[in-house]
Amino acid sequence: MSPSFLAAAVSTVAAAAFTGMLVRRCTRVQRLDLIAWSVAAAGLAIALAAQALGYHQGFGSTTFRAVQIGGRLIAPLALCWGLAEVVGRTFLARFGSRLALLALFVIGSVILVLDPLASVTFSTAWPAAATYYEPIPNAVLLLIAVATAGWAVVALAVAGVRARGEPGWRGPFPARGAGAIAVLLPQGLQGDRPVGSSHP
Repeated sequence: MSPSFLAAAVSTVAAAAFTGMLVRRCTRVQRLDLIAWSVAAAGLAIALAAQALGYHQGFGSTTFRAVQIGGRLIAPLALCWGLAEVVGRTFLARFGSRLALLALFVIGSVILVLDPLASVTFSTAWPAAATYYEPIPNAVLLLIAVATAGWAVVALAVAGVRARGEPGWRGPFPARGAGAIAVLLPQGLQGDRPVGSSHP
């Protein structure tokens, strides 16, 4: 049993438990930011579960796509959605953010699901997106990574400005900052590695 499988399996359990906690809270407090965090946690749990299965039985087209879509599409975009809900000053800003993120999700999911994969044999080694995806889906993944990183920086800047001008925002500011940093984590965790790498 490889260390990579064990790490991915433990992470999957933790992500699933966290998703369950968020979903239970959503049933009590129905807020869009909590729904967004729940979707992000679920996407990350799916990606980690696919990693665990791939390290144990060998990756394939389904597990490869699940890792990319769950970890590099759903999780970061949902985290950005949650940030937009908590830092957006007006309804128009929040609504515009939802539309932009929804467009990225729809376009990205169609391309990442339907684009044919390269004819490279899968194994239990980490399947780098650059190896198995064609140029267009790789460009989409890069666009999402850049867009979500920029989104996190803007959200952090907005939260900082509001914390300086509105005393009520000073206490929650560290949590907003942590949320902005969290947007970057799925991209780092799912970043491409050499095809022979076995680390999660």
